[in-house]
Amino acid sequence: MIRRLTVFMFLAALLTLCSTSEAWASKHPRPVLGFPLWNAASNTQGFGDARPTSIYNGGDPTGYVSGVTWSSWGGARAIGHGRGWYVSPTEFVSQGHHASAVIIASNLGICDGHWVYRTVGWYFPARGEKFSSRDNESTCNTYSAH
Repeated sequence: MIRRLTVFMFLAALLTLCSTSEAWASKHPRPVLGFPLWNAASNTQGFGDARPTSIYNGGDPTGYVSGVTWSSWGGARAIGHGRGWYVSPTEFVSQGHHASAVIIASNLGICDGHWVYRTVGWYFPARGEKFSSRDNESTCNTYSAH
């Protein structure tokens, strides 16, 4: 009897969680690219927007991608293409150059009460780079991530 009650309580909690997430997603069908940890920085771009056409994390030129077009948005992983500042491992930032980049936004969830992609990163396949989730940066304040 206790075992059945435990299973019932677990299923009830699971259904509540799923319906809450579905209700949230139905009210906010288009997620945005989360919010940077340093959201006080006024020169960031793209964060808080759905399908941003440029992304800038407020750092040096390697943190900027422009002309972004999205081939997918709203699923578990959003994929975009744009132009970023490529710097090889042996170069200084000033020696870099513009190159085609692939942008990956992932970790869809709730952040600061918004439906967002909580991580983003980009790479340069024409320069031999491959996607690595280790290179993603958080777009959500970790204290308010749910």
